[in-house]
Order: sequence, then structure tokens, then C-alpha cells
Amino acid sequence: MDPIEAAKPVGHVASEQGLMVTRNDAAGKPVTTQLDKGAEVFRTDVLTTPPTAGTFGSVKMNDGFNVSIGPDSRMDMSKFSNPDNSRMDIPKMQPRTIAESISGKIVKASPEPVRFSAPGMILGVRG
Repeated sequence: MDPIEAAKPVGHVASEQGLMVTRNDAAGKPVTTQLDKGAEVFRTDVLTTPPTAGTFGSVKMNDGFNVSIGPDSRMDMSKFSNPDNSRMDIPKMQPRTIAESISGKIVKASPEPVRFSAPGMILGVRG
């Protein structure tokens, strides 16, 4: 991944309760810390929530796309954002991840290339 693109935020935390992020430190070792509301989210981040009931995270992407994850979830942001907005990949999610509120400029401008795929996925479309 281009280091310049990796350093640009792709969104921010809109709301959270127990949302964690894993990032590499200066030495390249993964470090996990809690994210607070308003914190920037980067392409290289891995977002997680513990299995505790009531934990969640909601991220507002720069293009208007929203995603919410519930308890016991893991989301790899490296597949989530596309700098040239030509296509959109849904992030790598562990099987129990809940993602909702899919919208944004990419989907509205070019819905054909949007694909959803996950083991045991349930997809609801409204509108």
C-alpha cells in the first residue's frame, strides 16, 4: 500500500462503546488501543469490538458511507476505501460482524461494481 495513501484518514468514529483499533507502531509491531468518538480511521486499521453485549462502533467514511459493527466483530479497513472512487470493496469481516447502513457517493454514482460477499451473509436492501 502506498505510504502516502495509508497516512490519509478515510473516515472518523461517529459513535462507539468499546471500539478498539489495531495499528502498527513505529517499529512495525501491532498495538491495540481504544478509539473515541471523532477519532480518525485509516486504511491500515483493523477495528474490533469485544464480545460484551452493548459494544459497538459506527464509522462515517469520507465519501458518506456509514458502517456500524456490533459485539464480537472484526473489520479490516484495508479493503474498505478506494482512493479513486472507481469501485468499492466491502471490508474483510469475521463471520459474526454486523455491518449496516450501506450508502455513499460510490454506490450512488456507480452501483454496478458493488459486490457483497461473506460467509452466511444476510443482505437487506431498502429504497
